[in-house]
Amino acid sequence: LNEKRDEKQNTAVIQSIKSLFKDNNFSTKTTVSSLGSSQVLVRKLRLPSLAEEELKEAARFEAEQLFFADIAEMKTDFQVLSQISGDKQDVVFVAVPREMVDERMRLIQESGLEPGVMDIDNMAIANCFLELAPHADRQSVILLNLGCSQTNITILEKGSFIYAKNVTAGGRNITLEIEKEMEISAEQAEKIKLIPNMWDQIGLNIKKVLRKSTADIIEAIYKAVQYCQSRQRFQHPERILLLGGTSRLKGIDTFI
Repeated sequence: LNEKRDEKQNTAVIQSIKSLFKDNNFSTKTTVSSLGSSQVLVRKLRLPSLAEEELKEAARFEAEQLFFADIAEMKTDFQVLSQISGDKQDVVFVAVPREMVDERMRLIQESGLEPGVMDIDNMAIANCFLELAPHADRQSVILLNLGCSQTNITILEKGSFIYAKNVTAGGRNITLEIEKEMEISAEQAEKIKLIPNMWDQIGLNIKKVLRKSTADIIEAIYKAVQYCQSRQRFQHPERILLLGGTSRLKGIDTFI
């Protein structure tokens, strides 16, 4: 749901959601959804301890100095993460383009559903990990959600959120690289991608494909680690955990 779509595609999404609800007889129409895009901006801020309204203004002002975007044209929210000392606290601030939020609201409502909560992919993933993973509060991890056209990078240090970024690259880039490498159609490339037993037979060098198609993702991970280390937010990641549909691709775990 995170891509820019035309009306025909939107109609297809709405019909799919309606069919899903009709076929499964869900007892509620209230939905929880999340947004993920390179346009979704997330920052961890350290701010003075303030009353809620003052904190909202302080977070917004601080974010405006960091983002290369017009905050006035975006939906924003913040959440206090932890109290550092008597006069400082860590806050996560999120800004999302208004049209992205409005489109999601429209899709939900035109599907006959009611929006309950709208999250962002990075925080939803982080919350799932912290809730479900054993000893999550003792680990320094990078959560890498590899989707079709988006990749979410989220870094946690000993159970605390410290960094998030989204990259416009994913499984589709791998398919396109196979298509180019083998000089075949996109449909054939997608089928070949999903059948690793064929790779050797047809002479497909998957490491070469991954090296070319995931360069933006690898660079984003590298820069994220450098950024966090330079600000002494953590020493090094102990684990990189892969999730999302593209994480099922054979060999991508060891490659990354």
